[in-house]
Formats: sequence, structure tokens, C-alpha cells
Amino acid sequence: MSKNAYARREVCNRRMQEIHDLSLQAATDAAIRATFLARYSSVARIADDFEATHLKVIQEAADFEVEDEIRASFDKMHYAVKSRYHREKGAPFGGAPAQPSGQASVVKLPKIPLPQFSGDLTLWPSFIALFNASIHNQQISAIEKYQYLLASLKGEPLNVVKNLPFADEYYQIAYDSLVDRYRNKRRLADHHLNSIIEAKPLKAETAEALHHLLDTFTENTRALALMKFPTDSWDFILLKFLLDKLPRSLREKFESAHRAEEIPRYTQLTKFLAEHCRVLEAVAGPSSKTKSTPVSSFVTNAADCPVCKESHYVSKCSQFLKLSPRERQAKARDLRLCLNCLRSGHGIKDCPSAWACRSCGTKHHTLLHYEQSSNTTPKPEPISATPAEPDAVPAPQSEDAPIVTMTSLANRIVLLPTVRAEAIDARGNAFPVRILLDSASQANFITEGCLRKGGFRCTKHSATVLAINEAGAATTRGLTSLVIRARGRDDTRFSIEATVLSRITSPLPNDKLEVQPWKHLKGLLLADPEYFVPGGVDILLGAFVSVLREGRRKGKRGGPDAFNSVFGWVLTGAVSPSVQAAPLRSFATTLESIATSVGRFWQLEEVPEDASCSDEDRRCKEIFAKTTYRDPSGRFVVSYPFVSDPPTFVGSRSIAVSRLRALERRFKSDPEFRAGYNSFMRDYLDSGHMEVIRNPFPSDGHIYYLPHHGVYKLDSTTTKLRVVFNASSRGPDGLSINDTLLSGPKLQQDLLAILLRFRAEAIALIADVKQMFRQIWISPEQCNYQRIVWRFSESDPILDYLLKTVTFSFSASPFLAIYCLLQLAHQYREKYPLAFAALLEALYVDDVVTSVRTVEQARALRDQLLSLLQSAGFELRKWSSSHPAALEGLDPQLCSQSMLAFESSEDQSQKILGLRWHSQSDSFGFQVNALDRECTKRTILSEVARIFDPLGFLAPLTFTAKCLIQRLWTFKLDWDDEPPMDIRRSWSRFQTELGVLSSLRVPRAFNSCHVDRCESTGSAMPASWGTEP
Repeated sequence: MSKNAYARREVCNRRMQEIHDLSLQAATDAAIRATFLARYSSVARIADDFEATHLKVIQEAADFEVEDEIRASFDKMHYAVKSRYHREKGAPFGGAPAQPSGQASVVKLPKIPLPQFSGDLTLWPSFIALFNASIHNQQISAIEKYQYLLASLKGEPLNVVKNLPFADEYYQIAYDSLVDRYRNKRRLADHHLNSIIEAKPLKAETAEALHHLLDTFTENTRALALMKFPTDSWDFILLKFLLDKLPRSLREKFESAHRAEEIPRYTQLTKFLAEHCRVLEAVAGPSSKTKSTPVSSFVTNAADCPVCKESHYVSKCSQFLKLSPRERQAKARDLRLCLNCLRSGHGIKDCPSAWACRSCGTKHHTLLHYEQSSNTTPKPEPISATPAEPDAVPAPQSEDAPIVTMTSLANRIVLLPTVRAEAIDARGNAFPVRILLDSASQANFITEGCLRKGGFRCTKHSATVLAINEAGAATTRGLTSLVIRARGRDDTRFSIEATVLSRITSPLPNDKLEVQPWKHLKGLLLADPEYFVPGGVDILLGAFVSVLREGRRKGKRGGPDAFNSVFGWVLTGAVSPSVQAAPLRSFATTLESIATSVGRFWQLEEVPEDASCSDEDRRCKEIFAKTTYRDPSGRFVVSYPFVSDPPTFVGSRSIAVSRLRALERRFKSDPEFRAGYNSFMRDYLDSGHMEVIRNPFPSDGHIYYLPHHGVYKLDSTTTKLRVVFNASSRGPDGLSINDTLLSGPKLQQDLLAILLRFRAEAIALIADVKQMFRQIWISPEQCNYQRIVWRFSESDPILDYLLKTVTFSFSASPFLAIYCLLQLAHQYREKYPLAFAALLEALYVDDVVTSVRTVEQARALRDQLLSLLQSAGFELRKWSSSHPAALEGLDPQLCSQSMLAFESSEDQSQKILGLRWHSQSDSFGFQVNALDRECTKRTILSEVARIFDPLGFLAPLTFTAKCLIQRLWTFKLDWDDEPPMDIRRSWSRFQTELGVLSSLRVPRAFNSCHVDRCESTGSAMPASWGTEP
């Protein structure tokens, strides 16, 4: 019995299950109801396909009752779907659907086929004209128009709009997106002209070929004329183009017929060729119409294996499989076989097969794949024998956390959980992928072949994959982001980040399995219908709990367990092999760090290493040097450093509009939030940092819309609410603007070094650069990558705006802003030497934090900083000092609140680089917020990670905390488990001591007396203190 019949029946069953699930949700969700009604049109076809394949299955089925139960389950879903459909349409089974109340339909739509559009620019004018006449301009509801629009599109145009929500208000957005994309006169004219220029020369003087050439010139010339191009004045040019396409004999005939004319007309040539076509047709007679065209046949005789002459295909030949991949490739070349399908009669360029290598995705047979390497010779990969373990690659020294993979061997077959899904490529198209689910992995992986196939952008990322006993296994090739979904379903989309490897595993399962009629699996829609056929793995999805649904069916001994998921039912577990099993491969990956926050807690006391400048960092600096200039007012004008050519984006505006509408729903319940948001946007507009686009030109793709949201910063003394523009928002193509940018090198001074310099002298001096990013212009040609949508009231229309300055959320923005200040300092180092040194050594993002010996030095530094930064349009504010005299003469509005409190008895504090500094007492203090939470492993770690002590003032306390964490780790508890009693006592004592910190004060300056000699004294504790109670 054909395995294809089982697989096809499973596909039909699964598709019906999907529509049945939609029908259950349609009663409570209007959007899902519309989707259900749209998909119902395929129900009859699915039922017919199921019936046909089911008949094939039961003809040879060993257990008719099991198969009939599957049929009964399908029929139950089928009739439930039909019942729900007729209830939703409001009509009895035999009657016509009732008109929904409130529907605007007053015109009976023409009974003509819907126009179809797949992206061919030449067909756009006729498509949109017909669609407007038959659908768009008719008096029907928007949701109906949307449904007809989706049904009229396929391929690239469908990808432009299919990710928009299926609702009335999104129809116009979808329609406008298509018009903006394809109503492009320049592109259409290019297409028509290229069709003329690139028309293939006439090789055979036949009526059919000559008609085709003449039609190409005539149709495209007429199209250009309709677009108001002066084609009448192109007579000689068109004559020359068309003559060059003709064979010599035909040109001679034309020249002989018009030899009396100096320059023949183009119309004379087309008339001559049309007449010549009629002559050729008359001479050829009716027999020419029945002349057979040679057809290439690629069906090979199974008895003609070119290697051993036995009755099988080359891919099944034992002699061929014993060879190494290199030897197989050489053998295929010797036998003149196609390197893609291993059949004779054609080459790889003409191969009709749609398949490609499962390992790398390029066009060659998987059996011929081998890793390219200049240092090692690939070993043979015999297929018939038990595969050998992959060679270990020495793990390079890396600061990145390694990823651990554990491999075990067993003389049995275990089904690892695999699913068939789809990934969305860089153009927004879906392509099939096979995914391995790994519950023990914190990381996701993707093969290089899948990366290339999807055209995903890969960012630099280095990590080491380790095998058991920490033996080196592989090095990652980078990091990428992508979107995956269940096959054919847009309601189950996941955005993931994946680490790139050359290969994840050998084909799974290790050997082809006999399909068993396991009764506990009857009626299930399998996530991988071909689980029994060995196949490659494109993606490893780690920590996949979020894709699971409720439902599990446990198999008996020798049968797999089944788990329900958004992809369908996933099979996993040991199965009884019919033959000797190949080695079992299981996967468990994890990152070395237990938690990022706890890691940072430890890193505060580590000595930082100098960051090396990579090639990307050097390129980023080169782009800055080539593109940056200063305008007449002195302000910097910069360009964003893109990884490659300026990128194109699809559908970002619709996402921005959707986010704005969600934001407005929040405004209704929080008027204060609306007022703060309006105030922020009004300031952006009044400052000239944002402007309305009065006439948005059609999108050429080099446009990106930024969604935005508000963030409250309650401890801010200036702006409590800040609007965040999201440059990491991905559109339907799975791409964000940040994915296309170089981030630039790290320019920040080490935090500890800045704080130590801040403590070095008697007089503290602090200032903040006002809106630093917004004082730097973006080059006008790049402003379209910073579009937003906004309106100050819901009664206003939604307008498009351009942001004209550097935007904080762009990954390259910190580099651009800081590098501008550093360039400014270097340009005026002779004129402002004190300010030059301060910007190089005391600048942390937009804060200047330093100390000097005397008040006079403080004033001199203050004045130099003000003059230097004002020359480039920057303003310094929030001035603070431990000595009020250092700020005499400054506008009080430019001073911080802590300085205004000097005349009172209250010693106010302010945050300086994460530390709390009291300006009157010139000391550091600590603020402790006690939290009454249950003592668990999670709460202990999270509380300890909140301790920020870069200067080591709290070393005795943090040492106790680290000892406590080490002891806690030895018990191997889960995150929410309660630790033993002695740990709980220690934690309670630690929290009590933590509360005393609120009264602790540490003098800022440790060199206020200008001593000539300093000594440093240290102490050490026994190592056992950190490991024993």
C-alpha cells in the first residue's frame, strides 16, 4: 500500500481540523468568523480528497475498524463545520444564505471570474481597472471587498497584505498598500522598454517566432504610448532595435524592398513583417500545425542503473552509496548524470526537479553534499552502514557562553519530536522547513542552508558548541532572526532568534521505519506526516513549551507518545525496530550563564578587557568619516551605517497604524497619559525635530515606519513620560531597521574608571547633555527610514511624520552620538584643553561626571564645556557640584534640584551613574526597598542581582550574598522551590542587615587633602568561606 495515501489522508484530516477549530471560535470572535467563512470554500474539495485517499487506504488495510474510526472522526468534523457555516450565514441547509443585518450590499455582483494578480507589472493596470469596476467601486461591505481582494491575489502581492488583520478597517490599508507598491510608472516603463531591448533575436524564420517578436514590440510600444511617452519620435530607434533582432536573410529582403528610401519607417518594417508572416503561414500549410514538438522525458528505466546495471535508481545503488560524497560526484560526472536528480538526458541547469540539497539548500543532490574545507579532507559518508560519530573540532577560545550538546548511543530507534512547518523568507514568502523540538535547549539553531534559502540577514555572533565532557564540537556561524508558522496558517506565527550552524544533525530518523497502525494515534493530525522517512533538520527549536497544547496520548511498549501542539500532534519516544537500529542522537542545549542579571552582579568586580576593533567596527567609522558633516549652524549631520545597500521594507506602515490605534484605546482610559504624550509630540514638532509629510510619495521600499509607545520615568526631574520609537519592530518580511544596521564599536569609558576619577579630587562637577540624540540631524536622504504616524486627537486624520534627528532606539545611535562629541573634542583640543580631557575621560552616554582640585578649575572647566558644546548645538543642563561656588553665574534653570536645596537643611540626593549622591554632604548613600516575598531560589537570586555596587562599598555584604548563592546552588533546587531552613535563616539575617544600608554614608572624595603619598591595603578570606555554611 502506498505511503503517499496515508500522508495525503493525514493532510486532508489536518486541514479539516484547522477549519473545525476556526468554526468553534467563530461564534465569539468577529475576525476569526470572517476567516472561517473565507476558508469554508475549500471544505468540499478537502472532503473529496479525503474520500479518494481513504478508499485507497482501506483496500489493503489490515484493520478495517481502525480505518473506519478515522473516517467517522473526519465525517463528524466535516458535518460540524457545515452546520456552523449555515448557522453563521443565517440560512437553512437547503436555502439561500440570508442577508446579514446592516450589510451594505445593494448591487448584485457580476457573474464573471475574479481578476487574478500575481505581481506581473504589465498586468497591473488591467487588473486594478477590472477589480475597481467589479468589486472596489461596488456598494458592498469593506469586509466583503477585503475577502474578494485576498482571493484575487497570489504570490508576492498576497504577501504584501496577508499579514494585516482580517477586519473592515484594514481593507483600505491593504488596498492602498497594493496601489502604492504596483502603481509605479517608472518601474512599469522600465519593464516595457526592457522587454523591447532584451527581446530574443529571431533564430528560425517561422511564422510563430516572427509573430512573437512582432507582438513583443507592438504591445510594449503601445503600452509606453498609453503612458504618455513620445513613442512617435522614437521611430528610428525602434526600427534599429527590431532590425537587429532579424536574421540576415530577412533584413536583406526588407532592405531590397525599401532601397529607394534613405531611412525607412518603423511602421513600414512592422507592416513588412506582418505580410511576411502571412506568406510563411500560407506556404507551411495545415501540416505544420500538427508537427510534433520534441518533449524531453525524464522517466528512467528502473532496470538501468548506470553504476551496477541492476534494477534500481542510482540513489539506491549500494555500490554508489559506498563511495564518499566527492567520489559520488566524480562518478556522476563520468556517467554524465545530472548532479541534482542523478538522472541522464539533461544537465543541472536544465533539471526540472524542484528539490535541492537538504544539507545546504543549494542545487545538487544531497548524496553529493560535502563540507568545503581548505584544511581537512572530507571523510567518506557511507549510508548503508552505521554512521560514524562526527569528528570533534577544537573549541576556540571565546568569551561568549558556550552551548552544550549531549550525544548518547543506543541500540534502538527513538523518534525525536519533529514537525513540518513554514518559515517566512526575506521577501515575505513562505517555504517549508523541518523543525526538531528540544525541550532542554535554551537556544534555537538554524542551518546555513536554510539561512541562505530564506535570504535571512546574519549578524556576527561567536559561541562554541560543546559535546559531552566539554569536547569541542562546532563553532557557531552567526545569529539571525526569522518568523516561523504552522503550515498554511497565519494565526500561529512565532518570531525567534536562532544561532547559525553548518549542520544540526544527520537525517532523522536514522533509518526508514515501517508505518505501524498504532491505535492510540488514530484520527490524529500529525505535525510531521512523514515522520517515518529520514530527512534533514533545518531548525532546532529550544524550550518549545509555548507551542504545546493540552493533550497527550501515551503509547504502549514499542509505540511512541503523542503530544498536541500548534503544529499538530508530535510523535516521540522509543519504537520497536524491524531492523538493527542506527546510533541514537538526542539533543540538550543550554547556555552557560544561569541568569543574565546574576552574571552582571558578578561582572561588576571583574577587571574589564579592552574591546578589540572588528572589521565591522572599522567599516562603521569609515562610513561616519565619509558621510558626516556640519551644517551652517555647526550641528552635526550624520548617516546611519547600513550593513549593505540601503534596505527595503514592506508593510511597516500598517503595523505602525495598528499600534497607534491600540495606543488610542489606552488614551481613552488614561487622559493624563494622553496629555503627556501630546506634550512630548508637540515638543518634538515645535523643536523642528519632526515634520508632517504633506504629500507622501508612493513607497519604493526605502521607507520604514516606527511604531511607538510611552514609558514613565518617575525619578526624572524633567520629562516624566518619554515616547519610545521601536526600531526593532519587524514587518511582514520579518525584518526591522535594526536588523540592517551596524552598531558600531563600544565608545563608552569603563564605568568604574569614571567613578574612580569622580572620587579623585575635592570638587565634584556634574552635568547632563540635554536631549543629546535630538541635537544631531540625520541626512535628508535617510529621514524616510524614520517615519511615524500620529494624530493629536482621534477626530483628526492620521498623518505621516518624518523624524529628522538621531533616534534613540536605533542600534547605531549611541555610536553616532558619542562619536560626534569625541570628534568635536578632538577638533577643538587646542582651544578647549580642559573640556577635551573631560569628554574623553568623564563622558558616560550623555552625562559628564568628573572632579577637580579647586573652585577656579571647576569654573574654567564648566565654561569650556559650555562653549565647546554650544558650538555644535548641544546644551548642558542639570549642573551639580559639591561646592555651590563652582556654579555661580549659571542660570538657576540649568542647575539640578539638589543644588537648589543647598540653602535648606535637607540633604537631597540625585542619581549619578546608578549611584545615589548627596551633594550637600558630598557623600554616597544607599536606598533599600525591602520586599516582602516568599523565600525561594528565584526571589533570592533576583534580590541579590538588584545590588549595584561598582565601587565595592558593600563588599562584605556582597561577599555574603555570593556565598549564599553558592550554597543554594549545591541543593539543585528548581526556581520556585523553598530552600532548606538554614538557607532561609541566612537569607532573613541578610535582609535585616540590608535595611541598615539606608543610613550608611560614604565620602565621595578620597583625596580632599592633596596628600603626596597613598597606600592601598587589602585583605583576604579563606576560600572555604565561599563554599561551606
